[in-house]
Amino acid sequence: MTEKKFTLKAYILRNWRQYLLLAILLAVWQVAQVAGSVYSGNAITALTKFHLPDFVTNELLSIGSYICYAALVYVVQKYEAVVQKTVDNLIRGDISTEISQQEFENFNAHTEADYVSWFTNDINQINDNGLTSICSLFQDGILSLYSAILLFSYNPFLLVTTIIFAIIMVLFPRIFRKKLADLSTKMSKQNQVLTARLTDILEGFTNLLMLGQRKLIVQKTLAASEDSGQATVDYMAVNGVSSALVNIISLLAQASLTIQAGILAYQHQLPIGAILIVGSMAGNIFGSLTMVSYCLTWIRSVQAVFEKYHIAKKKLTKQVKVSPLSTSIDFENLSFSYDEKSKPIFTNFSGTIKRGERVAIVGPSGCGKSTFVKLLAGLLTGYHGKLAWDGIDYATIDKNSLRQQLAYVDQTAYIFDGSLRFNITLGRSVTDQALQTAINQAGLEDFIAASPQGLDTMLKHAGNNISGGQKQRIALARNLLTEPAVILADEITSAIDEKDGQKIEQGLLDLQGVTLVYISHHLRPEIERQFDRIIRL
Repeated sequence: MTEKKFTLKAYILRNWRQYLLLAILLAVWQVAQVAGSVYSGNAITALTKFHLPDFVTNELLSIGSYICYAALVYVVQKYEAVVQKTVDNLIRGDISTEISQQEFENFNAHTEADYVSWFTNDINQINDNGLTSICSLFQDGILSLYSAILLFSYNPFLLVTTIIFAIIMVLFPRIFRKKLADLSTKMSKQNQVLTARLTDILEGFTNLLMLGQRKLIVQKTLAASEDSGQATVDYMAVNGVSSALVNIISLLAQASLTIQAGILAYQHQLPIGAILIVGSMAGNIFGSLTMVSYCLTWIRSVQAVFEKYHIAKKKLTKQVKVSPLSTSIDFENLSFSYDEKSKPIFTNFSGTIKRGERVAIVGPSGCGKSTFVKLLAGLLTGYHGKLAWDGIDYATIDKNSLRQQLAYVDQTAYIFDGSLRFNITLGRSVTDQALQTAINQAGLEDFIAASPQGLDTMLKHAGNNISGGQKQRIALARNLLTEPAVILADEITSAIDEKDGQKIEQGLLDLQGVTLVYISHHLRPEIERQFDRIIRL
């Protein structure tokens, strides 16, 4: 698969047809503006010659040009929003594709709040400093070009003065380029931190409520907002210095051209009305070039935001696809730590899980049970020792093929904002019979029967409108839908009441032809005796 190139230029090229049409609209729009100024100047010249018909004609043409200009404001702004929406969708699509291709460890190198910030704060920054600036750059460039051609038509020396000041204005902002790029990166990171802190504090609302610490919501929100706001202030301060100096150059340039036009008119080399036109064109050119210099700086600063979208991927050796488990999963002298500096979670762990066995792995909290089952699921890598699926080293296994052979159910039982049906199928195409079988195996039939809308019952984000037992059964059903031959269940009843927990455990043990690896810190006696083996970690 070709790696996506995250640059502003790449997205413009991918959407070149819309940008071409937008460029044509902007060009026509600026023609109307320049024409209005020219006809106004010609009207003044006609008046100095006491030629009333020419005066009236040029004024009417000027009014018509400005009406066209005003009408095109609506067309241009609406279409610019359409183009921006298209590019936003392309960027979000590429970011989501990049994220969806990550393995467990790579994905968890960032928090969910970081990713949300990429889709929201960063896209807004790209829009404000990048996509909008591209349109302004073209619009102001076209206006400058039209105005420069008009100045040349009056007197070539006017264009020479214009070019000298234009070069100064375009080159001057380079002094601030690196500083603004660094501050743009800082602003993006602080927005990301703000999103993370707000997510963290709001998700802990219940704890703060029960402990009488709701004031922390305000304190932490304001502290995070202050840091984010200060990053914006720092960026705008430097940008303000750059803008002020560019504006000074712009004003000097406009004054120089107006004086030069006045001298030429005094020498009878320009009509009187041309002074008005030159002044207007000088305003167009240097006002536009001021924006061009800003836009070039802003556009360059946006690339720093794009850089974070390139998520580092681990280089993989040749991967081996695995088939359904035929003999056993073997582990010998298995050790694991989350990084080289931290203490190993467990060491020298050895054993075998045979096909068709129902094995419970028990041990106190923190001994590494969940870590071990994540290794079995292929979510974690970087272990030491031996871990093999039917004799094939896990390090060489194609993780997609491994996931097709097993189901991994953990205690979080995440529920999506959507219907009950969607939360079980997750968009997979299944038969009604297969869906009903999974529902029965997970013990969901009573819940569905008691819900007026049945499988069309809408569930809220994180399952806030259902019980813990119902969430766990839904998570179990979505995994049983694939008819897995191996089920890895990690503390799936730890957060629900004993009655519901026992029913779920019994339902798993009653499954036929399944290799079950059940993780628990405590087994109920009536459940414990049904396992083929108990491995203590």
